[in-house]
Amino acid sequence: MKTIIIILLPLFTISAAAQIHLSGPLSGVLQDTTYIVDNDIWVPAGNYLIIEAGAVLLFENEVEFEIFGGLHAAGTENDSVKFIGYSGLYWAGIEFHETGGDSAIMEYCIISDAASGDGSGLYLRLSNPIISHCAITGDSALNGGGILCENASPLIQDCFIYGNSALHGAGIACLRNSHPIIENCVFTDNNAEYLGGAVYIYDAQITLIDCEIYDNHSGDDGAGIFIGHSEGSLISRCIIHSNWSGNAGGGIYVYYSDPLIENCVISCNNAIGLGSGIHIYTSDYPAIVNTIVECNNGMSGVNIFDSDNTSITYSDFFNNQGGEFSGHIPPRLGVISNINVNGDSCDYYYNIFAEPLFIEPYGGDYHLQAGSPCIDAGDPASPLDPDSTIADMGVYYYDQTPQPPVIDDLVIIVEGNDIIIRWSPFTVAVGYNVYRSIEPYFSTSGMTPAAVVTLPEYVEENGVAGESFFYIVTTIVD
Repeated sequence: MKTIIIILLPLFTISAAAQIHLSGPLSGVLQDTTYIVDNDIWVPAGNYLIIEAGAVLLFENEVEFEIFGGLHAAGTENDSVKFIGYSGLYWAGIEFHETGGDSAIMEYCIISDAASGDGSGLYLRLSNPIISHCAITGDSALNGGGILCENASPLIQDCFIYGNSALHGAGIACLRNSHPIIENCVFTDNNAEYLGGAVYIYDAQITLIDCEIYDNHSGDDGAGIFIGHSEGSLISRCIIHSNWSGNAGGGIYVYYSDPLIENCVISCNNAIGLGSGIHIYTSDYPAIVNTIVECNNGMSGVNIFDSDNTSITYSDFFNNQGGEFSGHIPPRLGVISNINVNGDSCDYYYNIFAEPLFIEPYGGDYHLQAGSPCIDAGDPASPLDPDSTIADMGVYYYDQTPQPPVIDDLVIIVEGNDIIIRWSPFTVAVGYNVYRSIEPYFSTSGMTPAAVVTLPEYVEENGVAGESFFYIVTTIVD
């Protein structure tokens, strides 16, 4: 999972002299300044609008921005494009139409304080824009408080979707044959009155990869994800934790659907009703594989109702309140009858029931510790982990790549302004990597060596005159 760049919504002090008023059709370039949007604005079909980094669009009450042509809202990591309500008023959001949505890009934008019947922040209709590195917050609607997709297939990447509200799908709602791809996004603090606190999928197909979904709420089902009447959806390498459902499916609620849930962590979710981790209702062929479901609070970790063809394999279930499984449990699921490749007890489907040994789950670190029973316990038919070992369970694989020996007898000598580091030669070494850091305890993972030497000695010229460094030397073995 990559690093999410979080864009925070700042406070603004607007100079009256800098304000430019907008209404009606737009094209060309909106430069880095502040705009007051008095009435509806739109990009006509066949036209193109570029909004430069630093531009701030302040919308009057119930004013809408519609995209019939092309749009590039070109913010940067250090200077976003902002679409917000004026003086605390709720505007009507941004709506993409079929004629323009495929040529639209929004990057490093903030969309906030919108309210409408449907899709208040972003409403995507028959359009496929690219939404990247955006913060979508404080928006509310009947469906899709932050984003609503209808017959739309957007690519949504590296976004922070938080603090939105709706009846269904407070973070995002995807309806009517939509096929969004959502990658490396964070959904948090979204509140649905009924279904889908963070994500609501109905009669649509979603690909959800490398996302974190936490602290979302639903009054009814699916506080993390509600997925209904969906075929072919994929939920992969997602961390879904600490969500609260007023009824069933604290983490995920599956309704007449067949999603593949693979290499996920479903942890510490809460549901008053059944399936605090996952609830599966009348679904044909849903599948759970290489996934960890642990410490969820409610009436069982996974509840299955009238879904005889549910496949649950090569996964770990541990410490779920009310038992690991409940409902219409497939034969032999959860019954210890086998031994897996690690020598651990498992059921017929190679599911284990042991503490996964995360590094610090309550601090949000779901990496596996050395010795975790989830290492190499995934489906052997799955792609190998990057270290060429059998797939691990969970989101993060445990790297078993042999590490080069670390030299542990460094001797440091100061001669004038130079620092000389010497060590005993390693007999099979063809060279040595010398790493340095201003931190006393540092990891060399991902670091470029400060030097590569062939002899067991390194000279830091004028090292005494500079700041203090700490060193690690590792061997290079042919």
